[in-house]
Amino acid sequence: MRDRFKFLNNSYIRSPLACLALFAAALATLTLARPDRRIALVQNFAVLFFLVVIVLLLWLNKESFAHNTRDGEIQLNSVLMFVLPALAYLPALSVYFVSDDFEHLRIARLPLLHFVGQQLIRGQVTASGYHLFFRPLGFASLFIDYRLFHSWAPGYHLVNLALHLVVVAGVYFLALQLGFSPRMSTVAAVLFSVAPVTVQPVTYIAARFDLIATALGIWSLVAYLHFRKSSSVTMYAAALSLFFMATFAKESIYVLPLLIVWLELMVMPRRLWKADCGFFAVAAATFAYRWQVLHGMGGYQNTTGSPAVLTVGRKALAAVLIRGPAETLLGYNWHQAPVWRIIAIAAATTAVALSLVLLSRPDPCRRRLAWFALGWIVLAVLPAHSLLWTADVALLWSRVLYISAIGLAILLAALLSGIPDLRLRRVWTLLLLICFLLGLWHNLSAWRSNTRITHQFLAELQRMEPSPPRNSEFVIADMPIELCGVRFFLTGLTPAIQLAYGRQDLTARRTSEPAPQQSRHTIALQWTGRPSALVEPINEQQNDSVRSQ
Repeated sequence: MRDRFKFLNNSYIRSPLACLALFAAALATLTLARPDRRIALVQNFAVLFFLVVIVLLLWLNKESFAHNTRDGEIQLNSVLMFVLPALAYLPALSVYFVSDDFEHLRIARLPLLHFVGQQLIRGQVTASGYHLFFRPLGFASLFIDYRLFHSWAPGYHLVNLALHLVVVAGVYFLALQLGFSPRMSTVAAVLFSVAPVTVQPVTYIAARFDLIATALGIWSLVAYLHFRKSSSVTMYAAALSLFFMATFAKESIYVLPLLIVWLELMVMPRRLWKADCGFFAVAAATFAYRWQVLHGMGGYQNTTGSPAVLTVGRKALAAVLIRGPAETLLGYNWHQAPVWRIIAIAAATTAVALSLVLLSRPDPCRRRLAWFALGWIVLAVLPAHSLLWTADVALLWSRVLYISAIGLAILLAALLSGIPDLRLRRVWTLLLLICFLLGLWHNLSAWRSNTRITHQFLAELQRMEPSPPRNSEFVIADMPIELCGVRFFLTGLTPAIQLAYGRQDLTARRTSEPAPQQSRHTIALQWTGRPSALVEPINEQQNDSVRSQ
């Protein structure tokens, strides 16, 4: 009887069979589950992966595995870390402006120096007078883009992609400084570059703030690690300077000093706390200035009017420990059809990731890096935990997980380098890349679908009203705020119509939004959502009702 199953002793047979069995189990579970339970199941799959990783690391701390990982022999050209994401994100160049993009495009026409000066003095102020964010460097970038590209959307996307590649290069050099070989550092960079959760920050022009902050932050960390090995004062000064500039791009980068503390604890053989104090000093100084500019914490508020980021409780713990890490690994847009595609991709990625953990036997160095990566994923969620209190079915807030995706890439590289057999390591690297690419293209397809509808909507308005009377207002009933899991004129409706007509006297709003105090000529429309006609004129009786609103 034992002889019949002797072939299972061969890892080249046992490993693929285990992967196929996991895929079949995950696929069947998601297929048979109720549609409203699938997102929770995928989250549970991701949690299971991280729990198995933790169990593996704890178990290996008591075991000794002597093998040569030979990670330098993985034949993966470093050029691939730039070519692959550039090709993968090539369809993003056809994406038009989306929601907040139009609003940023409107303010980008203002004088650059004056606006940035106002940002340095009072930050981003809402219509109600609330000081929301302090992001002058990000706004300056968008203003420069407008002077280069005006309303040519591909130009803005090219800049976003270039910044993403800067971050990818930073991940490569970070992995090198952490002790990975050049080839495994390339693996980490490539996995990050095509992680599905990175689609929104790379594709969404309004997410430029995340890209700039992360680019400056990752290179600040690279410079710090270089300083730790060379004791170069110049590199230390460069690290602090880059971090200082990053705080002017987006507040999420304030997590960097915590990541450095975690780095010292988990990776560095000799801790240098004095050097870490410099980052906390920069963070304290810039935060104090930001507090003065915003007249307080700023940021999104909860229902009581207090800063949401300071709210600590069960929801915050779930966001930091469960939802954030889960969406970083298995983040898919469930509002983009077809559902069977998401089910297949999620099942395949789950199977490959879990079987990878079962195969991996990382050495003590890689185990420390894996613990560091796990901590990175969790810590990076802290600044935006309030945005992940509930399941983000359409990945509307996935841009806040951009930094976490770096930790995920380092974790996967550590696990891959722990596979003793070189050929199996190559196969699982390839499988992970394929799964990530499929997930990326699925998430990216939602943005392209949304863009097609945006173009059609604006074109239909121009056909129905080729020459609206002066100071006209478009009032649209039942217009959604999200299509295909992507924001649809949540803001920016008026700037979009002004851009389409080339006229600044036109305005637009939904019927649910308050009417202007001044009387304007109303063009009342009904949103139908039909592919043949997204909007249609409202009859006279309905028109009177819209005017009364």
